[in-house]
Amino acid sequence: MSDGKLNLPDGVGKAGEAAAEYYVRQQLGYEVLARNFRVTEGEIDLIATDVDEVVFIEVKTRTSRSFGEATAQVSNSKRQRIITAAMTYLSQENKHNHDWRIDVLGVQLSRDGSVECIDHVKNAVVDE
Repeated sequence: MSDGKLNLPDGVGKAGEAAAEYYVRQQLGYEVLARNFRVTEGEIDLIATDVDEVVFIEVKTRTSRSFGEATAQVSNSKRQRIITAAMTYLSQENKHNHDWRIDVLGVQLSRDGSVECIDHVKNAVVDE
């Protein structure tokens, strides 16, 4: 991330998701297909494409590292909900044969709301 000075919305979660979307578009060059994709089984914060691969992105936003890295804060039940929602998206969009992965973006915000850093973990969630 550059200097962290983005026009972020109020609320830690929304600010983190906005910063993550900016990062995905501007720094990684992905095309964002959907935001906050919701189904009964769960939600995916961002869905994007990285070349020909569909990327489902879980955004974890923190203002402190007291409880560990944001990217490590995806529980087993959350993993399963993300995988189920991803399968539903692929089915709805007729993308059964596309390569796909689930990434986690950890967004660290300072107390004044500026972005301190973004950690990107590719293939952070795997279907076991």
